[in-house]
Amino acid sequence: MHNFDSYLAGSASRISAEYFQLDVNGRDTVIFRERVYCYELYHQLRRYWPNETNWKICGEIDKRGHPVLRYSDESPDFLVHVPGEPANFAIIEVKPADFDRQKLIKDFKTIVKFMRSNHAGYERGICLIYGDKPRLISNITNAVAQFVSEGHDASSIEIWHHPSIGTCAHHISIAGTKVVAENRV
Repeated sequence: MHNFDSYLAGSASRISAEYFQLDVNGRDTVIFRERVYCYELYHQLRRYWPNETNWKICGEIDKRGHPVLRYSDESPDFLVHVPGEPANFAIIEVKPADFDRQKLIKDFKTIVKFMRSNHAGYERGICLIYGDKPRLISNITNAVAQFVSEGHDASSIEIWHHPSIGTCAHHISIAGTKVVAENRV
């Protein structure tokens, strides 16, 4: 899936304001809603996904009943794979910039589980954080440090950031996570 980074980066850049943050009746400020963002990201990815590939982007697949992962209670936000075959490319978990640290750590665990599974073995594990908040990089770094201090290995996790409406998502370097020599976008 050689153009995947471009698909992800470009699709994120096409997410408009009403899906990036949600207006709520009775509130003066907009709020992050991960599910709303994910549905629109899925829509944008599907609009530009190449027809000539067997790779499919699937949203929040429930693994109950799966012969290999049937005891898993995780439902990753996105999987890029060839359905019905042992061809697994990427697992993607999404979090808003105002994430709860424990929920982000849970997503890290899901990513690592799907990458390390003898039967799933996804090639890439991406945590995409959208929006921008003060101390965002510090908050991500602290979550990664806690994850590692709990005995987990974060070195296979790619951290991506989609900072604002109209911008592309991109890989960011966080100590302890996967180092990407150059942004492949």
